[in-house]
Amino acid sequence: MKKILYLILLLPFFSLQSCVEDEKDIFDASAAERIAAAMKEYRATLAAAENGWLLAYYPEKNHSIGGYNMMAKFTAEGNVTLSSEVATRNYEAGDTLTSQYDIISDMGPVLTFNTYNEILHHFTEPNGSSDVDGMAGDYEFVFMDVTPDKIILKGKKYDNKLVMTRLEEPTDPKAYYTSIAAMEESASFGNYFFRVNGDSVSMAVLSDRVLNITYEQFDESGDVVVQEEGLAFTFTPTGIKLYEPFVYTKDLRSNSQVKMENFDWNEEAVTFTCTDAGVDAEFEAYLPEGYRFYKDFIGTYTMKHSGNKTTEITISEKVNKKSFTAAGGTLDYPFEFGFDLENGTITLGVQKFLADLGSNQYMGIAMWDSNKGYVNFVNAGLIGVCTEEGGHLTINFKDNKLWPGYIVDGFIYWKFDGSGSSIGSGGGRFYEITLTKK
Repeated sequence: MKKILYLILLLPFFSLQSCVEDEKDIFDASAAERIAAAMKEYRATLAAAENGWLLAYYPEKNHSIGGYNMMAKFTAEGNVTLSSEVATRNYEAGDTLTSQYDIISDMGPVLTFNTYNEILHHFTEPNGSSDVDGMAGDYEFVFMDVTPDKIILKGKKYDNKLVMTRLEEPTDPKAYYTSIAAMEESASFGNYFFRVNGDSVSMAVLSDRVLNITYEQFDESGDVVVQEEGLAFTFTPTGIKLYEPFVYTKDLRSNSQVKMENFDWNEEAVTFTCTDAGVDAEFEAYLPEGYRFYKDFIGTYTMKHSGNKTTEITISEKVNKKSFTAAGGTLDYPFEFGFDLENGTITLGVQKFLADLGSNQYMGIAMWDSNKGYVNFVNAGLIGVCTEEGGHLTINFKDNKLWPGYIVDGFIYWKFDGSGSSIGSGGGRFYEITLTKK
């Protein structure tokens, strides 16, 4: 009996010894040693990408203004060369700047950009004493998942996710960011129809780099609830990629979930179409009545003005999807029409340096209220209203209403000095303008 009791008393010690040995087998290194090994491994992974990494960087709390593309190339010695699609105070988009980084231990491995780099710290610096967060970007990141081709981190202060994707081919930052800018410009519409499986779900309002949607959903009880989502994204050369996959569920009582993340842009159809396998979802730009595309305005026009006067002018491309050059006929000097991409029309505003006349004088145009006889040198202007008359594009111009108390109906060629100050009238006057395309 004593032997049995003795064995029973010893059993917990045998169990404890067994647990200790099992734990020793599982954790054959201390926590500090494991962290040190991970830090070494992560540094090697960062440096192993010979072409660098593409970063989807999200500033602002709750990624409220969307994300921006950056590139980073790391060395094993602790140097990092950064570029960004965002111009800063001293650097253009695509310029590179080298600084230092480190991987430190802070309850686990943390990537820190520990010396000042204007390209990155542009997003992190305070914006004066009243806005200490600035753009609320992080410069220290906790490692969440690491593979040779993709690294996921989380901002240490603001919690935004940072995704780094290994670049397989040498990539010129300036060329890449130029393609991003072209993509953004092509899709710069304010409103989109959001459809899933052919059904209209919501209007989507584009603000910064966030598509804001409001839609109805049936809950578990069959009641209709209103959901609001802000789908933050980064631009790619071909479309957009959401910050995280959006799961649309029309009815919580069913399994009808649609998960979407990647969209390609179709310029002709003005549509972002989801490219994820098996997903039918799209954002189609809403085009206001009378909308015309940039190329529609290029051509020869009869310009009717100032009562019954007419002349023939040409409108040609200046900067694609941004501006045109108007020339010919009785125009004293070529001037510039702007292009309003969101509303699909042309605009005309004050221009001060159309031609150098010598003696510190420059020809420009001033906006004119022909009824009151006053001119404006600042922000007044004209907006084109497009119609189709007799199969021809016709453009009538109206006041943009930025000159309180006056109605702009035309322009006058005007002289300015080198500082942009008015010198006086310098040429023709045009009012009540209508353009008819030939």
